[in-house]
Amino acid sequence: AMTFLPRQEQMRGVIWDVDGTLVDSFMLGYTATNAVLTKRGFHDISEDEYLFGCRYTTPERLARHIGLIPEDIEFGTVGADMAAQFDAYYITKVDTSTAPLFHGIRDILQKLEIQNRPMGALTNAAVDYA
Repeated sequence: AMTFLPRQEQMRGVIWDVDGTLVDSFMLGYTATNAVLTKRGFHDISEDEYLFGCRYTTPERLARHIGLIPEDIEFGTVGADMAAQFDAYYITKVDTSTAPLFHGIRDILQKLEIQNRPMGALTNAAVDYA
């Protein structure tokens, strides 16, 4: 695949996504999901089921993992409650061993810092984690 990289003089800054771009948090998210599911009496899901569910927001993903659909009355409230449990678990477990930088990212960040390039990060993760 071809990647477009602007010339150095054109680059004014970089905005990063955190999970899945800067850090590999897949297993942490997967483990947190199964912790919430089993705490509520549901079976674990597979890595493939987790990955498929990641196309949805956390509340919607968790509600779907227990078999709810958007038309169900309790879909939103149950999903939101489960997402709060997910965030609480995730925040207590996140560190550099559970969400390490991807290979090569540290070097890229250091080079951008040396060049005085402004950087920012966006995430849909819980505010306490970000």
